[in-house]
Amino acid sequence: MSSRCLLRLIFDPELPSGSTRVQWYCPQLSPEVQRGESDIASLPAFLGAQRCVLLLPAERCTRLSVELPARSVRQFEQALPFAVEELLAQDIETLKLAHGPRGADGRWPVTALDARMLRAVLAALAEAGIEPEWTQSEQDAVPVDPSGWTVLIDGARALVSTGAHEGFACAVDELPQWLAQTSSTRTATPNVYLVRSASRPDTSSALSPDLLQGAQVREIDDALRFMAGHLGLGGVRVQRRVNEAGLRVALRPWRMAAALAVVLLGVQMAATVTQTWQAQREASRLAAESERLFREALPDVQRIVNLRAQMQQRLARAGASLDGDGFTALLADVAPRLAQSRSLSVQRLSYRAGRLEIALKGARYADMEALLVSLRELPGLQVELSGSAGEGGEAEGRLAIRSAQAGVRPPARPTAAMTGGRTG
Repeated sequence: MSSRCLLRLIFDPELPSGSTRVQWYCPQLSPEVQRGESDIASLPAFLGAQRCVLLLPAERCTRLSVELPARSVRQFEQALPFAVEELLAQDIETLKLAHGPRGADGRWPVTALDARMLRAVLAALAEAGIEPEWTQSEQDAVPVDPSGWTVLIDGARALVSTGAHEGFACAVDELPQWLAQTSSTRTATPNVYLVRSASRPDTSSALSPDLLQGAQVREIDDALRFMAGHLGLGGVRVQRRVNEAGLRVALRPWRMAAALAVVLLGVQMAATVTQTWQAQREASRLAAESERLFREALPDVQRIVNLRAQMQQRLARAGASLDGDGFTALLADVAPRLAQSRSLSVQRLSYRAGRLEIALKGARYADMEALLVSLRELPGLQVELSGSAGEGGEAEGRLAIRSAQAGVRPPARPTAAMTGGRTG
């Protein structure tokens, strides 16, 4: 039997933290105060400075058995959150994970605790001057029968152990249904421990006769005293240093690296989305600008279906060449380079006798020279630049562009004289 004082948090489904009341059993104290129940703030008056173990309600703990090919405890602890995340109904960030030693079958017993409940209870105990040496699920204090089940009936609740780190908690009147649902896994008649005392109502009448028939029923007068005799025999212990070090656990090196990778990935994705949005916005702006210029040049066109084809048809009628030497071909070659020069704006655009002239304005004349170099890289073009510094420090320039191919047939008259907006 453990020499430590055993505290058991009373389960209350109406309270988010389970309860603010606890039961205690301290074998070191005199018989009249050895067993009792009170709120947490009143515990020091009864217990003094006793070493304590805290049992948490089974309903607030999820017990799992996990198999991971980890070669060390450190590797297992690093992989554990990812291994159990899909098995738990709660968000993994709201839970505290604790585990016991690996069993002979290679599986690790794991307990997932409600972190909010755990912090609230430990804070209340600390305020009362009580620091438990460890905490664990009350279900881990129910003995395991290798050949069958163990059922502890304490008042209106039943704690059922179906194997090593396996079992459930339920209301006594729901126990027959639970047993019926899992009857295929039963290998023997369960051992039933029934708490009978003046402070505990007799709930055995809620059990079906089939359950008690042939079962080994043992009556006990105190559930906590019974549980104290099985502490340290198995289960998962949650050391206090783990409970209070949630932030340090979250900042383990592997989690910091993972968090940094997620942040960098998020930044990269945000930049990609921003660039894509900007490119789409620029493409839409250029398309709208092209349509505006088209309508200014050809105001009689009521409907635009294919801007390039319709422009070529009009130029063909006007005598412009459609074999790549005319206005459309020159504009198609030059437009992408203009679009890349975001610091320049187009002031005027004209085409006459096979010569395309573009009046530009910008903050720096060097940007116009850079555009000149870019255009001269295009094969088959002759490009000249003239310009000067304008008022307010802005530069103005004029690009003269014509095809270098021979046999250019100039149009009979100017085909376009347009004013426009920014290229970027």
